[in-house]
Amino acid sequence: MASELQLLTLQEFRARYAGCKPHFEYWNGEPVQKAMPTWLHSLMQGLTRDLLREAGYKSGVEIELRISEDWEPVPDVIGATRIEQPYPTKPVEIVVEILSPRPF
Repeated sequence: MASELQLLTLQEFRARYAGCKPHFEYWNGEPVQKAMPTWLHSLMQGLTRDLLREAGYKSGVEIELRISEDWEPVPDVIGATRIEQPYPTKPVEIVVEILSPRPF
């Protein structure tokens, strides 16, 4: 018999997974673990962040986007003309996800 999936509230998700490495993202009540970054992944993050800065954007890596109560992604790099503090709560101009193989 299959067990019933227990969905988390956003508050439960934050309490349980805040500060975990690799990061977890919140998608419709479920925690989704991001892949552990590799050297190449980190290099691509840095290069992408630098290119966005050269293009005139404020940019950063691994920033939670708290835009919706249903999902809370942690993209690898974001670029925006204005970044809210401490987390963006409105859409930003550019979101980059660098795909890496999952360890499992």
